[in-house]
Formats: sequence, C-alpha cells, structure tokens
Amino acid sequence: MHTIDELFLYLFNTSARFSKTISLLDRRVKLQCSSQAFLEHLENTYARTTLITKQIPPQTEEDVCIIDSCTHCTQWRDLLPSQPVRTLDDPYVGHCKIYKVPDGLVLYQSDGWIVFRSAEDQLVFLLDGPLETNIPDQWPNPTGLISILFSEILARSNKWLVHAAGIGHNGYCHLFTGKSGSGKTTRSLAHVTNGYSFFGDDMVVLGKGESGRWEVWPYWRPLHITRHTCELLPTVTIVDPPSCHTNKRSVEINDLLTTESPPNTPLESIWILTTNDGNAPRRLDHQESFALLSQTFMHGFWPETTQANLEALLDIVFQVPVFVMTRSTPLSQMVDELSIMAKLN
Repeated sequence: MHTIDELFLYLFNTSARFSKTISLLDRRVKLQCSSQAFLEHLENTYARTTLITKQIPPQTEEDVCIIDSCTHCTQWRDLLPSQPVRTLDDPYVGHCKIYKVPDGLVLYQSDGWIVFRSAEDQLVFLLDGPLETNIPDQWPNPTGLISILFSEILARSNKWLVHAAGIGHNGYCHLFTGKSGSGKTTRSLAHVTNGYSFFGDDMVVLGKGESGRWEVWPYWRPLHITRHTCELLPTVTIVDPPSCHTNKRSVEINDLLTTESPPNTPLESIWILTTNDGNAPRRLDHQESFALLSQTFMHGFWPETTQANLEALLDIVFQVPVFVMTRSTPLSQMVDELSIMAKLN
C-alpha cells in the first residue's frame, strides 16, 4: 500500500465480514466488522439509545460502515500527511486530528484509532486493539465510534447531535445547554421528577420537521450522576452513590425514574447555563445567542460541515428564543423556569 486511500479502499472491499443492518431514525446503516463478537457487543451498546428504530424502511438508502482492527493494518500511521487540517478536543471522542487525503478525510484519535471518510461518504473505522477476542475487557471502548457514526449518519438527513439536555411539556421541548458541570443533568432530572418528559441529559438530536420548525428527538444514553445531584434531588436515588463530588455513577434513566421516550417534538426554547452567580434569567438577542451557542452547542467533526453547522445555528437563533441562566438558581425555582420564560418572551 503506497497511499492511505489505497489502504482504506482495500479494507472497504474486503468481503469476509460479519454484518448487521440497523435503522437510525430515517436511515439504514449496514455495519460490517471482522469480528462477530465485537459486532454483537457494539449492537448491545447502541441498542440502548432511543435513535435505533424497530422497523427498517424497505426503500431507504443504505449507508455502509466498515469496522476493523489497527492490528491488521500496522502501516497506516506512516501514510498520514505531515500536518492536520484541524485539531479538536471532543468530550466524547477525546483529542483528535483531522487530515486531508486525496480521496477524503482521516480522523486520528489520540488513543490510536482512526476513521476514514471517503469522498463518496464511505466510512472505515480502525480500532486500537484486537476485535477477535471474546474477552470484553480487551475490546476497544465503542463510545467514540458510536458518537462519530451517529453524528455522520444523522448529518446526511440534515440532523445534528447537539450538546444539551432536553425536557418536554405540553407538546414542546426545552433545551438546557452549557459546559460540562453547568448543571444540565441536575436541571433536567428536576423537571422530569415534576412530570416533564425526558429527551436526554447531555445530548439530543435536532432537526427540522415537515412544517419547517426545529424539532428535538430524544437521545437516551447512560446518565453520569454526581453526588451533588443526589444531594440536590433526594427523590433520585441510586445504588452505591458516588463517594465524593468529583466522582460519577453511570445509570440508565429508567433505573432512576419511570418515564417513556417521547416522540420528536417542536423546540420552544434554549437555556444557556453559566457558572456565574447573581445574574437573573434573561433573554439574549440574536448576536449574543449565536456567539454563546457556537462555543459548545453544535456537535461535529469534519471541517467541511462547519458552514452547514453555522447556517443551521443562525437559523435556530432567529426561530427559537434563547435565554441565559446561572447555575446557582435555587432548585426550588427550577419548575418555574418555563413560566419565567413565558414572561420574558
């Protein structure tokens, strides 16, 4: 292999693979892997999310994703260009470098795995570690793979994974966004305990519905609960809670509360949570909204999607009211936030 394009073309055309077809909202995705055991492990991981639908539309276009091990292709590092076109630190994937190659883009993750996205939108994942083993502890962590895969496939239907918690009430969805530690999980759970529906505590899917209005789809994943959240919400109890405020416990939402996954729902408001103290909730103008949301709200990896992300965000801030609220707002006021929003609107 003389180029990284030749390497990935060879991998993509390798036929001896196990496969599984899933439906991700309105798209079909065919996963092909060199290990049946790891493919089943991957299926068990993503099956817990609410994006996987039960029925696969028969006429839907099918996307293909190849998953293999770096141990089968040890020369790939020597084939990368000398300089990346972009570097990023993603909370779910880690430190990444993006390289431009003649037939597409390569994402290199600091833990040693790599993603090739061809000009024809074909995806190849090379994971660091053996996939053929039947010992789960030796498998690579699939979290980053799922994050990139879902983000890429959803973008092909003009949908975005956004960094926000979502709650629903009276047929509308409201989002809380902010940096890690700003209180998204605590606030969303506080509302759910008061009868609101749950869309997610850290990420949800955002896209336009048939009416042209922005809508939210739930994205359920394991919640990471801190001791601070447990202390603020005594009705939310978990077995073996974190021993200190810096530790977290991973739990499923239905292990905490009895709730059902809601349907896609029109987006009514966005609340940006800050760590500043003493500021009353207020509505932001379009310029402030765009500046703050552009920092952490949209979730994407490839440089060529930046323009589409910014255009979508600009449309969002002109259609949807955006507010800012401090993290220190007392929990007793949480259930009144949306009535505050109505007065400010």
